[in-house]
Amino acid sequence: MGFFASSLEDRSVLEIKPWARPVTTLVAAVFGLSGAATVPQIGATFDEIPLAVFVVMGVMILLSALRRAKQQLDQRPILVAGGLFGLVAGLKLTAAIYAPAAILAVIAALRNTWIRPAVFFSIAWGVGFVFPTAGGPYI
Repeated sequence: MGFFASSLEDRSVLEIKPWARPVTTLVAAVFGLSGAATVPQIGATFDEIPLAVFVVMGVMILLSALRRAKQQLDQRPILVAGGLFGLVAGLKLTAAIYAPAAILAVIAALRNTWIRPAVFFSIAWGVGFVFPTAGGPYI
């Protein structure tokens, strides 16, 4: 969690002083690990916490790709984000709700050129979904 918070700081709009980055990373990790939905799930079998890591990674990758899309759109981060969202949906079907929201974010951000990124995201989502659903590395 702290890794994601520190990498998010590097891409944030706010200017964070270099000496304050470890402190803000620690504060973000404490908030993330002590949330109302996190503490009761420790030791439970819901598997929400490990899946949330992949969802947050996918969101961060997708947001950084969409932010850079104003200069030139790179399809690789969109493929990775789609694969992560698909992997999460394949591991737990109730997490499939994040993919339509991500597609809508792509469409809203790239108003004129959204077709190719949306198709790439969907294909990567399908591959990521089928991998754990079909048995993954256990086949």
